[in-house]
Amino acid sequence: MFAESASVFLNGNADMFSIIMNNLFSFIIFAIAPMIAFYFFIFIFHLVFPDIKIRSKLLIIFIFPVAINVILALLSPFFGFFFSVSELGVYSRGSLFLLSAFITYLFLIFGVFLVIFNVKKVMKPDLALILFIGVIPIIGGIIQSLFYGILTMWSSAGIALLMGYLFLQDRMIRLDLLTGVWNRESFYYTYSRKIKMSPDKRFGAIYFDIDNLKMINDKYGHLEGDKAIKLVIEVIRKVIPFGSVICRLGGDEFIIICNSQTQDEINVILESIKEQFLINKLVKEKDYKLECSFGADIYTSDCISINTFISRLDKLMYEEKFKKKNLSN
Repeated sequence: MFAESASVFLNGNADMFSIIMNNLFSFIIFAIAPMIAFYFFIFIFHLVFPDIKIRSKLLIIFIFPVAINVILALLSPFFGFFFSVSELGVYSRGSLFLLSAFITYLFLIFGVFLVIFNVKKVMKPDLALILFIGVIPIIGGIIQSLFYGILTMWSSAGIALLMGYLFLQDRMIRLDLLTGVWNRESFYYTYSRKIKMSPDKRFGAIYFDIDNLKMINDKYGHLEGDKAIKLVIEVIRKVIPFGSVICRLGGDEFIIICNSQTQDEINVILESIKEQFLINKLVKEKDYKLECSFGADIYTSDCISINTFISRLDKLMYEEKFKKKNLSN
């Protein structure tokens, strides 16, 4: 934003210093734009796939157009690829101006589509904000590209970066660091308020914990125990409806909140989860049996508080756990 403002201020000044600085600031603008878009894409990738590292070969492919852009920007004061500054100090766009814009917006668009195509991996409250962070610079850049003289690209990018910073701050406070789901405090704060404001609103919930997690920790180590917890959440995320929320209440105890209105609806979701545990390849590859016990019910106005409802779910979960123990005996 500083470079853009400075180039506007210097534009039209014919002295040598102004021409040199105008070229320098224009180079900075064109060189940095795709870099910010590229890091936005990397940010979104790690947000959607927190446990996957981008392969070095793929990273080189992504970096290649950014490097080409920097080289062309560096040569532009001499050959006018992206921009030129005349002897009168007047800035004008170069013949390859749209190529730089294309490289920049390509990464922004990739990031947005990455979110859209993996929408189940993103928590619903985060979805609108993440898309906002990517779409606002795209809109600002398109406006500036189409209407020469209107400076909206870097101001919109600044807004997006600020929103991204606030998003990360909120995420650190609100989410469980190991699994990326809501933490206990966020759950109680949000749903206590919702129940107080709309006591007649119904929703479905599935309460669960991981069977024999202590045995996994004792035999295979706590690092493997953490991997088991993360895998459980990964399996469940694949099948729960969009808009559902998973919360970690403590240790290996979790709750899933769905927009289900009837017991049949929540039971269908529960059966889908159980089936996914039976067919999931990563679960079957484990040296130990990875499964959970569940308690599912519908919240109604009959419940005095969220704690009363969780106690009911907890009781249902332990009933299932005891049934499994009796069958194994």
